[in-house]
Amino acid sequence: METGYHRAGSRCRAHLTRGKRMGEISQGLRLSSCHNSSTATRGFNHKAVLRLMNKMNIRSVARKRTPYKKANQLDCYHRYDNVLNRDFSATKPNQKWVTDISYLRTQQGWGYLSTIKDLFDGFIVACLLRRQNSVDLVTDTIKQAIQKEKIVDGVLLHSDQGFQYTSDAYFVMTSANKIKPSMSRRSQRPDRRRCCCQRRK
Repeated sequence: METGYHRAGSRCRAHLTRGKRMGEISQGLRLSSCHNSSTATRGFNHKAVLRLMNKMNIRSVARKRTPYKKANQLDCYHRYDNVLNRDFSATKPNQKWVTDISYLRTQQGWGYLSTIKDLFDGFIVACLLRRQNSVDLVTDTIKQAIQKEKIVDGVLLHSDQGFQYTSDAYFVMTSANKIKPSMSRRSQRPDRRRCCCQRRK
């Protein structure tokens, strides 16, 4: 014969089981909505998620990792010696050039200013401002420079190790126009003060 104590205990256990089941259903609905919308499932215990996924026959799909390659492992990577070696003196125009890209914040977004400066007198040989920091920005700056200045004996063009200056397009452009590339070592920070604007007298 069931006593009042046993009946109360049975009702309590049934209530707890019903509450647990309703909680699982609620979590299952949340998990299902997250699964369908491909969003992160935050706020779930990983064991509870695994149990609900098994009940709802949901299987996770692992994304394939994209193989990482260092810059010097790419086919288009070119590296040059530090020929300039922080010797910023020049005895004549178009002997030593330095180039860099400056990041400019504008009201319309970021702008990228590519400049080439002559170390002889600080003259800005060429400069281009564009919305995208790309290889074309650098190669077009070189095109502008060789159109404005006459290169006879060849010129040294020093840069950092940015991806634009290690690209194949940069290699082709410099090779075809008697320009000898030079690069700073990775541990050295470029001397940006050398890129201040001046006019040749």
